[in-house]
Amino acid sequence: VCVSLSLSQMAAASVLGWRCRRTLLWPWSSTSCFQFCCPEPRTRSITALMGHLRIESSTRAMSSLSQQVPVLIVGAGPVGLVLSILLAKFGVQSLVVDKRLQFSQHPQAHFINNRTMEIFRKLDGLTGQIESLQPPLEHWRKFIYCATLVGPVLGIVDHLQPHDLAHINSPTWVAHFSQHRLLALLLELAERIGLHIQDVGREWSPRCKECIHGLGQILLGWECTSIEETSQGIVARMASSGSGSECIVTSNFLVGADGAASSVRNLMDLKMEGECELQRLISIHFFSKELGQNLAQCRPGMLYFVFNAKAIGVVVAHDLRLGEFVVQLPFYPPQQHIEDFTDKVCKSIVCDLAGYTILDIEIKAVKPWVMHAQVAECYLSKKGQVILAGDAAHNFPPSGGFGATVQDIDGGRAIASQFDQGFGMESSVPEP
Repeated sequence: VCVSLSLSQMAAASVLGWRCRRTLLWPWSSTSCFQFCCPEPRTRSITALMGHLRIESSTRAMSSLSQQVPVLIVGAGPVGLVLSILLAKFGVQSLVVDKRLQFSQHPQAHFINNRTMEIFRKLDGLTGQIESLQPPLEHWRKFIYCATLVGPVLGIVDHLQPHDLAHINSPTWVAHFSQHRLLALLLELAERIGLHIQDVGREWSPRCKECIHGLGQILLGWECTSIEETSQGIVARMASSGSGSECIVTSNFLVGADGAASSVRNLMDLKMEGECELQRLISIHFFSKELGQNLAQCRPGMLYFVFNAKAIGVVVAHDLRLGEFVVQLPFYPPQQHIEDFTDKVCKSIVCDLAGYTILDIEIKAVKPWVMHAQVAECYLSKKGQVILAGDAAHNFPPSGGFGATVQDIDGGRAIASQFDQGFGMESSVPEP
């Protein structure tokens, strides 16, 4: 499903626009004149990083944050992590907290917009990494409408034209790269530039404490439970998702990048406007190398819209090489229940969509979700110290969501310059 990551509304832009100009500017630039290096080289693979890294979530870690943090970011998804990295590259300390205990392995968003890829070029070669790791272009440039995955074709749409790939208007182009893999690259980059990420099982150490006083830290297992705007800044109360322990974090600004069900948005009583519950769906994440190989050879595509008498659904091919897919199905509660979608039922649905019996289906996860078309009534709190970003600020349907989008890099560069000046640093923001 093509879901917007909303980097165009990244909080750095809003923070700085309000701080210096008291206006809300959306875009953001990743350009930087600072360079940081990791104290020792990392050799872990992306899979190992996602599987074995956990953000330090002990009470001691949070209790040591009694000093003021310039920017507190709630939500460690792509928006929150990218914002933290960009701030670090400008020498601005941030703290990222997330109530989850570990990162999701569900693919979620997978289409990265061209503007975002341009921004990623400034993040130590992130664009190049994505382009080298994503599936080959021929595997994902087409949308296919069919009766079954191997049956009659109703239509094929190629969404990329030769001029789109000619590097005429941009040094890069769109990408097809699943969110859980993007998160792994972002975590790897965060460590490399000096943000503190804690290995699972590693005890709290003096080195960890020193990291808090450096470029910042990322903590899982902590939920923001209250926010107070004062003349001195933000006072936020945090609660441990596991133990229930609480602590207070003060900051100049708080960024709510905590998703569609944003606790920050709810705590600030910022309402959503637009159409809610356009449709309820079930998302089935599964692997099948057999299906991946068949489609790669005979009918490669990114999205397969399947319509037949037994099943209707959209099959998202996240990576045909790996045989990784997500099926989106209409869901009709209370006539249907999530418990109805057992592994056996899900495998049967996949076979009905495919048009033949697949022997190696491995169901990884089944999740319900609701499609909305909404935006927040305001991205800023009344005092301008709390900012919404990403899905916390808007919920787009997959169709028309535009993928991961950043707009107007010139405005973002201007804001970045003001950010430098606002924190007492010499401004030197190069052209993109």
